[in-house]
Amino acid sequence: MPSRIFIECRYSAGHISFAVPSDVLFLEVSLNKNENTLWEGIVTRENPRTTIPVLPSGNYDIVCRTDGNQIFHGSLTY
Repeated sequence: MPSRIFIECRYSAGHISFAVPSDVLFLEVSLNKNENTLWEGIVTRENPRTTIPVLPSGNYDIVCRTDGNQIFHGSLTY
């Protein structure tokens, strides 16, 4: 069942940033395509932006896991 809680992210070629909730210290983030992990990284409340590979046009899955072990799933379209 979808949750009413969400994590907002903004992305562009080579960068992604998050609005990390105030009760979260860090997010473990992975970008995936067809069950293959293309990138993994960590963002924090203090440093919510990071570089990612420049990805070709298409749809990608994103998974964020908080330090409290909450898991969020979403998709990115380039």
